[in-house]
Amino acid sequence: MGSTFYSKRLPNRKNSKRRARQRPKTFKTEEKAKEYAEKNKISDYKITRLSDHKYRVDKE
Repeated sequence: MGSTFYSKRLPNRKNSKRRARQRPKTFKTEEKAKEYAEKNKISDYKITRLSDHKYRVDKE
């Protein structure tokens, strides 16, 4: 007889729906981050540099 590992495990995995957590939006340039903030009418914002090529808009 074969293993019942997968036959008992698969129905449980299909029923549980996992949602990915929300991550903050990042941009490749400061100009894109500024454009996004103005487009979405965010008046008080600060552009945070995450790494060499990533920026994030933070509400103040």
